[in-house]
Amino acid sequence: MPKEVRHILFTPEELLRAIMEQAMQGRPTPAQTADSFHLELAADPRGDVVARIIRRRAAGRSTMSWEVSRQELHQVLLVLCHGARIPLPVRGDKRLGLSGLNLCLTVVTGADPGPPVVGAGAVRYADPELAPFMPVPG
Repeated sequence: MPKEVRHILFTPEELLRAIMEQAMQGRPTPAQTADSFHLELAADPRGDVVARIIRRRAAGRSTMSWEVSRQELHQVLLVLCHGARIPLPVRGDKRLGLSGLNLCLTVVTGADPGPPVVGAGAVRYADPELAPFMPVPG
């Protein structure tokens, strides 16, 4: 069976804009815009992506930040892919990672499913033939 590995990259700016739009749906819009905020992407020690929104403040004032939950991040990615007409398969291994400053959604289809491995908020399937393309975080 053919196998496909796709890497879809999202810039921090487009993610922040989408997160802010989703957060403000159905709520009164504050005077602040996405320009008042900054999105920081990093990997935690387990290799999972952590997204943190940092509010830009005037000089001398403390900064305020909060973490975007994994569920919110996944929802934003679905909205962005749908809006850009990027098809995402229902079945398939989906992983989040970093590629430089960008968030990378890696989608694998056609892999030998084998037994599923559940962990870190995702269901993953092992396929030894894809090992060179899907390194396991160590």
